[in-house]
Amino acid sequence: MTETKNITIALGVICIVLVAGLIAAVASGSSFSDQPDTSNLENQISNLNTQVSSLQNKVNDYKEHIDTLVDENNYYASIIAIDESMVVLDEETYTQDADTTTVLFDNSIDYAGYIEVQVESTSDTTYIQVSYTYEDLEFNQTIPVGTDGTARFPVLPGTIKILLSNIDTETNTVTVTMTYFY
Repeated sequence: MTETKNITIALGVICIVLVAGLIAAVASGSSFSDQPDTSNLENQISNLNTQVSSLQNKVNDYKEHIDTLVDENNYYASIIAIDESMVVLDEETYTQDADTTTVLFDNSIDYAGYIEVQVESTSDTTYIQVSYTYEDLEFNQTIPVGTDGTARFPVLPGTIKILLSNIDTETNTVTVTMTYFY
């Protein structure tokens, strides 16, 4: 902003000097034909116009860069507030044999937050388990979700493993929606 203001002031001063010179020449009764070389002045004006154009392009580039930085800052502020989310599984259906475990997610995440797993199941013995290690902290939690439930787990950056378990003696059909909030 300050650089744009300085450029504007400098251009204003240059214009004033050129106009003052023109007025002084006319007021003193000189004619332009008396000037030794008008093409020199025209070249100076052309060079100044080129400089103005170049400076304006730089101002526009700086404005674009500032806009990009503001967007990035807003994005990271929303991450700090855990206002971002990503759907990991959207109503995915799994069929599980009796007493089996299915890996729903085994991947890295970049930001702390929480994961929400919504489950609809044909078995009331359905569980969601999450495990991960962050530095010296080991996290391992199992939450029963039954036939229609939701499990929420806090997560820290790193590799997260989320399992769907069926401890029933019958085959289980499960629909899962999983969302990562960060």
